[in-house]
Amino acid sequence: MPLLTGLENLVLGSALDLAAPEAMGEPTARTPLLARALGAVGEGRADAAFELALAAHLAYARTLLAADADAGGGPRTEAGPGTGGGSRSGG
Repeated sequence: MPLLTGLENLVLGSALDLAAPEAMGEPTARTPLLARALGAVGEGRADAAFELALAAHLAYARTLLAADADAGGGPRTEAGPGTGGGSRSGG
């Protein structure tokens, strides 16, 4: 279930990103690297970020699947590493 929840979070976050301003912060004289980074961003910033995050999520899912296959295990019933293991409902 943590993988499904993670995917839902990814999709929801990406949807919010589409409605967000291009930059969360405005570059200033004190943030020249931010100004350079924002200047290098072209069209499709949100799409590129979604593709990167989805690829990482799927790669992690594949490692869990491979680990289960190596262990001869069945379905996973607990959170894997890096998932936090918790839930929003407090359980």
